[in-house]
Amino acid sequence: MKIKVLIINFSILVFFLLAPAVALTFYKSVKKTFENPANKIFYLSDHLEKDEVKNILAMLNNPVTYQYKSFTSWEPKQINNDLMKIQGKYNTRKSLNENLNNSNWFFGGSTIFGIGAVDNETIPSNYASITSEEVMNFGREDWASRQSLNQLVNLIGDGLQPKRIIFYDGVNDISHQCSNLTKNEKIPFHNRETIFRDYINKGESDFLSSLKVSSQNFFKRFRTYIISPYKHLIIKLYRSGIVKKNPYKLTEELQCANNPIRANLVAKHLVNNWFVAYQIAKSKNVSFLAILQPNMFTSNSSIFIDPYFERFSYLKPSFDAVYPEIRKEMRNSCNYDLDFCKSLIDGSQWLKGKEEELLDFCHLTGRGNIIISEKLNQVILKNK
Repeated sequence: MKIKVLIINFSILVFFLLAPAVALTFYKSVKKTFENPANKIFYLSDHLEKDEVKNILAMLNNPVTYQYKSFTSWEPKQINNDLMKIQGKYNTRKSLNENLNNSNWFFGGSTIFGIGAVDNETIPSNYASITSEEVMNFGREDWASRQSLNQLVNLIGDGLQPKRIIFYDGVNDISHQCSNLTKNEKIPFHNRETIFRDYINKGESDFLSSLKVSSQNFFKRFRTYIISPYKHLIIKLYRSGIVKKNPYKLTEELQCANNPIRANLVAKHLVNNWFVAYQIAKSKNVSFLAILQPNMFTSNSSIFIDPYFERFSYLKPSFDAVYPEIRKEMRNSCNYDLDFCKSLIDGSQWLKGKEEELLDFCHLTGRGNIIISEKLNQVILKNK
C-alpha cells in the first residue's frame, strides 16, 4: 500500500513539474504556425527596409551549416543561392571585387562574415564598392581573434599574398572568454571548447566517463526544460513593465566585470594576436590594420530604452571592463613598436547606436555595414 501511495505521489509530482513546460512547448508550436514570420527578425522589422526583412527571412529559412576544420575549429559548408554564396578552397563568403591575391583580406567574426546581409552588402563588399579595390571575406561566425590569426597563417602557408590585412575584433573575444561557461577556464579560451569536449568524451572507451558526461548533459537539459515556462513568464512580465528587474541578467553571469585580472588577460591576448598578425604582414611587406569593433555598448546612445535592445544590457559590465583594458594595451604597444601602435584603430565609437544601424548588440544592418566601410576607408586614406 505504501509503495502504491509513493508511486501516485511521485506521478503527481512529475506531472506538476512537466505540465508547465509541456504546455509552453505546445504553445510555442501553435504560435509558430500563426506567427508573422517578420517577428523572427530580431523584433526589429519596424526599423528595417522591406527588402531587408525579406532577405533576412530567406536566409533564416536556408541557414549556413558548419563542419570541423583543423586549427580554426570550424568553417561553413558551401552554399549557393541568390542571397549568399559560400565557395572556393577556403569556403569564404562571396564579395564584390573578390580576389585572393593582392587584395584586402578581412578577418573577424559574424559581423565581418555578414550576418543579416546579402553578399553585396557585407562590410568587405561595401568597402570594395566604395574604393573599387579587390577584397576577400575571411570572416567566420563566432570566431575570436586567435582563430582569424590561425587562418592567416594557413593562407600565408599556402603561398598567397595580400595587399592589406584587416582584423575587426573585440566582441567575440569578450563574449567567449567572459561568460559563465568560462568560469573555471584559463585565458585564452573559447566557450565552444566545452561542446568539443562533450563530443570527445562521448567517444571515449571508458564507459563510466561517457555515462557521466551523458548524465550531466541530461540533467542540465532537464533542469533547463523544467524552468523554461517560469523564465518565459518573467520575461513577459518584464517586457510589459510589471517586473522591473532585468530577467536576462539571470541567464548568464559574466566573469570579467568584477575580475580586473581576467579582463586584462582577455585584452592582452587580443592585442597579442593582432601583434603576431602585424608581424606576418610586416614580413610580407603588406599593410596591416586592426579595428576595435563598435557595438551598442560603446555607441553612447539611448538605445537601451528600446525593449529589444535592453535585453542585452546584462552584457554591458563585461564590455565596460574589457574595452578600457584593450585601449590601454593598444596605447602600451607604442612603447615596443610604434608602427604597430599606429596600425591599431579604436573604432568602438564609429556607430551612433541608432536602431537602423544595429540588428542586435553587435551585428549590423545594411546601413550599419556602409557606415563601418566608410569609416574604414577614411582611416586607410588618412594613413597613406
